Amino acid sequence: MMVGLTSWHPAIGVALLAVLAVLIVWYIARRRSPRDIVRRWGLDPASCRVLASDLARHRSRPPLVADGLAGSPDALMRERREGTIIVGEAKSRHYRGRVTPYEYYQVTLYLGMAKRLYRRPVRGILLYGNGRLVPLEFDEDLYRRLLALIPRCRRAMG
Repeated sequence: MMVGLTSWHPAIGVALLAVLAVLIVWYIARRRSPRDIVRRWGLDPASCRVLASDLARHRSRPPLVADGLAGSPDALMRERREGTIIVGEAKSRHYRGRVTPYEYYQVTLYLGMAKRLYRRPVRGILLYGNGRLVPLEFDEDLYRRLLALIPRCRRAMG
């Protein structure tokens, strides 16, 4: 005996609703609140505000555009009291006692762009896969030297 397609419509509808409900729950569970983002970098949510993040609903265009560069750090926060801009960058590798030159240069470029854009004091925090937080101070001289390499890099890229 053959079952008509019309008898399957309610079952298909229920299955589609169940799949949609699972996807919504999964999306909500994955989305991080601004408070979670601030806590992730070892900061107090009451004293910091998330300006932008690649980790949550703050995802948008690159929040840092300055000096001919554009970048999106994992978290860009502002301390409420002092107004200091904090760049948070997450690394999947475990911290083994040192910051690599690449990581240091990346955060230095983010810090320099943030300083130009917001005209505030800046500081960086690297977050490693094993939960280790490493603070970084801004080195203006290094930032200038990295900027001086831009024309050479563009020529090399053709």
